[in-house]
Amino acid sequence: MKRQVWIGPRIWKSLKAFQVKNRKYITENREDIAEKNRTILKRISLLYSMVLIGYAIMAFFVFKSPELDYVYLFYISLQICFDLVLIYQDRSKKLKYRTVSCLCVIFCLLVMAFIITVSIYPFPEKPAIYFPTALVALSVLFVFTFAKLAMMQIGFAAVFLVIDHGLKTADAYSYDAFATAAALIIGLICAYIVTDLRLKEYKVKVQLQRLSSIDSLTGLYNKRMTQQLCSQYLKQKEGQPQGVLFILDLDDFKGINDQQGHMKGDLVLTKIGKCLRECFREEDILGRIGGDEFLAFMVGTSDRKVAEIRAELVIDAVSKVKFDASSLQVTCSIGIAVCGGEAMDFNQLFARADKAMYYAKLRGKDEFVVWQDEAEQMC
Repeated sequence: MKRQVWIGPRIWKSLKAFQVKNRKYITENREDIAEKNRTILKRISLLYSMVLIGYAIMAFFVFKSPELDYVYLFYISLQICFDLVLIYQDRSKKLKYRTVSCLCVIFCLLVMAFIITVSIYPFPEKPAIYFPTALVALSVLFVFTFAKLAMMQIGFAAVFLVIDHGLKTADAYSYDAFATAAALIIGLICAYIVTDLRLKEYKVKVQLQRLSSIDSLTGLYNKRMTQQLCSQYLKQKEGQPQGVLFILDLDDFKGINDQQGHMKGDLVLTKIGKCLRECFREEDILGRIGGDEFLAFMVGTSDRKVAEIRAELVIDAVSKVKFDASSLQVTCSIGIAVCGGEAMDFNQLFARADKAMYYAKLRGKDEFVVWQDEAEQMC
């Protein structure tokens, strides 16, 4: 007898996994999403202000209701104040994601409040026309998490139905309840589909970026991406970065290419790339920055002793790498630069490690040198 599996828990589990991916997407693209939402907000807010003023002028001549005119005047005043806030915020080149997100939510509140009002107040005996459409449109307006969109849609629908029930006739309320329920279901489905498409598009974008940033031979980052990631890390630490930069150069690699061919040289580079991944942590930055030159950046530590132990481990591991049935043995020289909290950019740190690697070569190769003051290093 087959075990019965309830659909409900499976759907809930899928939605939780979907939300985790959604949050990761938002977290990794906060600046881009903030700028995108900001651009949409400026355009849609201007358009809405024009529509609101036009609608108020039309209502003034058609409905001829002083009470309704005051309502429109109230919402126009709120919208003008909001537009002034946007103009003030527009002086800043960049706004934080949270600030933009709050402005977008406030705009949605203003729009939906107006639509709820005009859907109920003028004609309590007639069904709502604008609210269901606005509820569906809300799902695709801004880039939010699916959970946030769902909460907003459900919240607006609940508020509308409560007010609608108290002020409208039974027949009008029945129609509005059905239309709102249908719009809510359609809006949630639209929100899910649009969010899923954004996640798939982002996944493809990440894969393409990864392909363009990976060295095909070793599987490590290429030079451009290695420098970019190291620079980003050093800048993010706000003047107090901690890290250790290793520059590794294979000893006499040109002789391997000349004597045993480039295919053997490529095999050596591939094996060394795998060796480095085994020697360093997953969070460390590894890259191939030249023909036979590699870079490793250990993040979150400035302990010189830890750096020396790791360098010894790498030198030992590289010397033990096997290349098929060949008796070939490869060694390497390593230069190390420690960043212990002082403000330093990538170029400065790289120059120190490169100089230290040069001294390691002078000392006979197959060893490591930690950068010190230039005068001490010469001694």
